[in-house]
Amino acid sequence: MTKSIKLHIKDFGPIHEADLDIKPLTVFIGRNDTGKSYVAMLLYSLIKAHMISKAKRYKYEYSIKLRDYLKNSITRQIERIFDNYLVELVSKNSKDTNMQFTFKVGSKGYNFSVSKDQTNIQLYGDTKLEDLVFKRNIVLLPSSRSGLLQTYLLIEAKRLEDEIELVETDLTNEYPLPGNIVDFIHLLLKYSIKEIGEDKELIKRFEEMLGGKIISKGGILYFYDKQYDLEIRIDKASSGIQELTPLYLVIKHSYLKNLMLIIEEPEAHLHPELIINITRVITWLVRRGAYVIITTHSDYLFNMLNILIRLNKVDEAIRSKWGFREDEYLKPDEVSVYLFKYSPELKSSIAEKLTVEKEEIPEDEFTNVIDELTKAHIKIDVYEGR
Repeated sequence: MTKSIKLHIKDFGPIHEADLDIKPLTVFIGRNDTGKSYVAMLLYSLIKAHMISKAKRYKYEYSIKLRDYLKNSITRQIERIFDNYLVELVSKNSKDTNMQFTFKVGSKGYNFSVSKDQTNIQLYGDTKLEDLVFKRNIVLLPSSRSGLLQTYLLIEAKRLEDEIELVETDLTNEYPLPGNIVDFIHLLLKYSIKEIGEDKELIKRFEEMLGGKIISKGGILYFYDKQYDLEIRIDKASSGIQELTPLYLVIKHSYLKNLMLIIEEPEAHLHPELIINITRVITWLVRRGAYVIITTHSDYLFNMLNILIRLNKVDEAIRSKWGFREDEYLKPDEVSVYLFKYSPELKSSIAEKLTVEKEEIPEDEFTNVIDELTKAHIKIDVYEGR
């Protein structure tokens, strides 16, 4: 049974306030620079901070107070992922000159606060570390994935030349990269060798969508293009294939029921048809027990999500007749959507929860832009005398 996670954020970076309920599919929308990626990376940092081995858990609980351990671990992970000191992440517009966030799993959890003078953590009740450990493999796929693949290839070439196995700490020490980028590159290094995925059907579907498959030769990734019967080194493949390669590798190398996946802008560099298909892939993951958190600017993706939610009430036989698979639907209570908006008065952003009304999520954030474009067309038509 998956744990329910609630995260409340106050005065963190560009965020004034956000109150989040993490569900099997959690979607962050909003204009650029409103804090969507900040929140995604904070959630990633916190889950990473809780995930330690059983042996270490007992070691730390018996050697130091859990409160002190969590404070140190959370601070270390946030500073590593954001590549910045914790105090520097306090919102510059905070009236109290401090930030705080509350992480809760059921009734267990903590409140973490940071000011210029000190860092504090307050545990709820008899919270133990095992109450917070999210027994899932958490993966963050950052934006600019195609560009980061170039960095991966350079590091992999050096690793092969030196005949060494690079681990995350080596990458951090040797390359001046933020922790989220280091984790992503380490994931590519690991997945170019190891394969544990068990859902062959899903992998086959993904390969049909790609028109080929990703293969590894000597630790270097290639794309086999079925249409042209060619093997192309991944950095020479199209930007769309490069963007989708990390997601393909995650699916091929993960136990999906034990996966929490954060994807920034899954629609990047993709043709609208591929955006629709990648939305279906996200649904396949949810149906198999994975948790998926995405940030997006795509009205195509958002529109497809609404279709998949509406399909929940359509009989499987009818869905099949319309060209949808048996696992292509979303239940309304599986989905959380948050609109990040900048507030001129607060000089920071807030996250507004969008409710699923009549089996759909409101699309005002996208339709408002479309309406403005339509008005511009009408003005030109009138000017031209049409």
